[in-house]
Amino acid sequence: MTIKEMTVNTKKEITLVQLLARLWVFHLNSKRKNQLKLTFVLMVISSLSEIISLSSVFPFLAVLTNPENFWQKSNLFKYAPLIGINSSSDLLLPLTILFVFAAIISGFIRILNIWLNGRLAASIGSELSSEAYKRTLYQPYSVHLASNSSEIISSISRDVDRVSTWI
Repeated sequence: MTIKEMTVNTKKEITLVQLLARLWVFHLNSKRKNQLKLTFVLMVISSLSEIISLSSVFPFLAVLTNPENFWQKSNLFKYAPLIGINSSSDLLLPLTILFVFAAIISGFIRILNIWLNGRLAASIGSELSSEAYKRTLYQPYSVHLASNSSEIISSISRDVDRVSTWI
């Protein structure tokens, strides 16, 4: 179904995908579209940092529980002398630092992602509600006489809130 068919066919139930497609095509300016693309890239980076953070737990726990076994099985003893690690007991500090660094960076990226998502959703919701109220106010006077203003305002608020929570 094309976007044009979706706008003509208003009596049918509109799915979330159709609603988001209409929002993308008709109601978002290029600045907001670029911000959404950037937010998507940040989500991918956030997921990759989570994977790195979670995968750093296993070597850290392996060194804590049995450093000698980790030293022998990981073939680390071949390359570790290049960075100054000569025994299994020297592994604890660098892997602890690596684990803490990965966890902090991952947490920072996650917080940044949540913050940017919230700001973007709020700004898009604000723009949508302003546009909806403006379109409602500029209706002909006869439309305002024939309708209940509290129902219209309630409907606009509810619908804009529903759309902005899905962004």
